[in-house]
Amino acid sequence: MTPARLVTVEVAGLVPPTTYALLSKALSDLWAAVRFQPMSRPQWQQLECCLAGPGAERFVAERLDNDGVLELPAGEIRIRLRWVTP
Repeated sequence: MTPARLVTVEVAGLVPPTTYALLSKALSDLWAAVRFQPMSRPQWQQLECCLAGPGAERFVAERLDNDGVLELPAGEIRIRLRWVTP
């Protein structure tokens, strides 16, 4: 579990930029928003691992720490996450 840190998520045309206090809540809401969007089976499986899998929170936190932004494809849409800088 990662320490509480503000994260902003967005899915263009689906989820407006929204800031969360908990990364776990952000990932849960993202997965709920995109899991039924049209996409290939391999993309769906990748997103399931990245957003809802047992190591999802750690994976996303590490990517955000390293790159500042994480973008994931979901069919025709794109998921974007970033830490909120103070």
